Amino acid sequence: MSPAALANWATLSNPERHAAARWMARRLMATGTFRRLGSGVVGIGFGFRERRPKRRGGRPRYGKSVVLVVTVRKKWKAGRRGRLRAVPPKVEVRVPLGQRRILLAIPTDVCQARRPRPHADPDACRSESMYAGEPGVEGSVAALVRNAGQAGGPIYLLGCQHVFHRTLLTWNSAPDPTAQVYARPAGSALLGPATRPAPFGPRVDSVDASLVLLTDAGLAIARKKSFWPKVATDYMKDSTQLDNVTGLAWKLYSRFEPAGLSYVRTRLCKEIEYGSNSVTVRIIEVVVSRSTGREPKKGDSGGAVMVGPLLVGIHIAGEGPLSYCIPAYRLFSTAAFKPKLELASDLISP
Repeated sequence: MSPAALANWATLSNPERHAAARWMARRLMATGTFRRLGSGVVGIGFGFRERRPKRRGGRPRYGKSVVLVVTVRKKWKAGRRGRLRAVPPKVEVRVPLGQRRILLAIPTDVCQARRPRPHADPDACRSESMYAGEPGVEGSVAALVRNAGQAGGPIYLLGCQHVFHRTLLTWNSAPDPTAQVYARPAGSALLGPATRPAPFGPRVDSVDASLVLLTDAGLAIARKKSFWPKVATDYMKDSTQLDNVTGLAWKLYSRFEPAGLSYVRTRLCKEIEYGSNSVTVRIIEVVVSRSTGREPKKGDSGGAVMVGPLLVGIHIAGEGPLSYCIPAYRLFSTAAFKPKLELASDLISP
């Protein structure tokens, strides 16, 4: 490792380090070379270093040092690795920052793969099948949206596919095409049918998101400010915006009281278990944050993760104090929906 690369890293600010680690992670993901970092590598990301819990089984802790996050199927102690190739403690690379390319030694943080679980509540009835007597799924909604550039077109609710389409209740996590979505209390008012599920499944790069096509009566409900715990007036349009909000206070707005969050890291290609048979689905990208108050829980899925009025993404799953959300720059791109979406918050009564 060259002294120049070490010295250059030391001179960067935290936002600059985050930008450098983000660039490197995306480059490794795009080329598929992240698996060459060491034996058993299954994922790549960027963000803050994970620290040991204060006690066995305690809450995960994170520092403020920026790292390249390398996920392995299983971590081994140094003496038990045998012929396994260890992930290097730093990766030396030239990274474009502004108008220059600078040689950097980016630290790595090796983490064992974990599979969080979706946070819908299969015992409640927000999203129901048209077939009488079938169980429902309860969750939250994130935003009022429409097709980009179509001010007079249909209006939708944006939320999780596993909530709107009841994928937790199907044996293969396939979306239920008959699902109808209701306002709470359960079944009291039909908002509209679930529609336009984003790419999702065990064999595709997935986005756990879907829409509700609002009926006239549903739109009348969704236009009321009282329907929303927080109204988004803008959304995160690019991953570069993460560099400047990692140190700010985040919040999860759902059907429960708001939950304070702090940014932890971003994971590219995260595995999450869905369905009654625990089908493993590869989510194309998730932003991970840690609760600073109540922990995320069942019923939070589909809730808006926000920094002030800025929509960062929608919460889809959790693991203890950790929240996993689909970033808004994925939701509002053609990777999720064609035609792509825009916010319709201007329709909500002041």
